Amino acid sequence: MGYVPVMGYVPVMGYVPINRPCNGVRPYYRPWGCYCQEAFRLARFVHNANVMRHPLLPLAVAFTVAFAVPVHAVESGQAAPAFSLPTAKGDTVALDKLRGKVVYVDFWASWCAPCRRSFPWMAEMQQKYGPKGLVVVAVNVDKKRSDAERFLAQTPAGFTVVYDEAGATPAAYVVKGMPSSYLVDAAGKVTYVGRGFLDEHKMDVEQRIATLVGK
Repeated sequence: MGYVPVMGYVPVMGYVPINRPCNGVRPYYRPWGCYCQEAFRLARFVHNANVMRHPLLPLAVAFTVAFAVPVHAVESGQAAPAFSLPTAKGDTVALDKLRGKVVYVDFWASWCAPCRRSFPWMAEMQQKYGPKGLVVVAVNVDKKRSDAERFLAQTPAGFTVVYDEAGATPAAYVVKGMPSSYLVDAAGKVTYVGRGFLDEHKMDVEQRIATLVGK
């Protein structure tokens, strides 16, 4: 398999937007999507109210549904959601600071078997097209940095690796499996979305990279 779907919580009472706070509360990322703390509190209130036959139950349900809207994954043609994440050395990598470069954003995790095959290929792309303007940024989503470090000890990265233990960046992109990759052009727009890593797709993705850095 070239793609590992992430199992986890299903969003509570529908989805909420993840590229902005929900009622002023930062949204919380979970593998199948995300939900905000306020929505969770409302859902819990609805449950308790139902048990107690609370008179405010209809109002709580209406309020929750009103703020529950679908979340759509980032697709080709859309602006790439911004991020600013640390490297192992403590440096910060910000996507907007890479404007003018072609950026290959890859989401990965230590438990992702296909990622062990994608790393050598990404290192090859970085070495081959880096001088022409390509920057590969691999975003690790492990909750424990030590898990990522063990992976990297066995599968070295010849490109930039950043860490997002909180999961805000995969939530913004609505990542649903590992690896997931996004090819971003010099203007900051997503031109290609890859879900999984398959050998038969490498030539096509490389051609896309070559075209963008050649512009």
